[in-house]
Amino acid sequence: MDVTCDNLPRVSAYHDGELPEAAAAEVERHLAACDACAAELEGYRAMSRSLEGIELPKLPNSARRRLRLALEEERASSRLRIVRALTAVAASIFLVAASHIIHQQAFSPTSTVPGGSGMPTDNVILPQQNPYLLPASPATQSSFAQEMVDGLEQGK
Repeated sequence: MDVTCDNLPRVSAYHDGELPEAAAAEVERHLAACDACAAELEGYRAMSRSLEGIELPKLPNSARRRLRLALEEERASSRLRIVRALTAVAASIFLVAASHIIHQQAFSPTSTVPGGSGMPTDNVILPQQNPYLLPASPATQSSFAQEMVDGLEQGK
């Protein structure tokens, strides 16, 4: 008897009625010629017959409550992961927008208050007034802005 037949895993699926018609017919033809697979199928059938009349025990209410709570916790944690991801995206967008506004204010020839009258303002800190702001060359400024725009477009 050949107990290493490659078709043994398919016998279980055949027994359970999980195979399409063509595959089931192929297994039936194979069963006629392979004693190992035929014995395997008979083992599955005998096990099914012995389990036919057995009634499954009922799950106690406390166990059902614990399962229900575990499922609810899992759902809540998956929602929390989504919220965290969306928060990270929103924070990234905010940082990009804020850096863009700061960049425009700091390096524009006549800095104005956003949404204001368009008149120059005295309270904008220009790079020359703040040693912590390093003026960038126009080429660096435009490449930085372009990189930010390209990054946002690729993230879509």
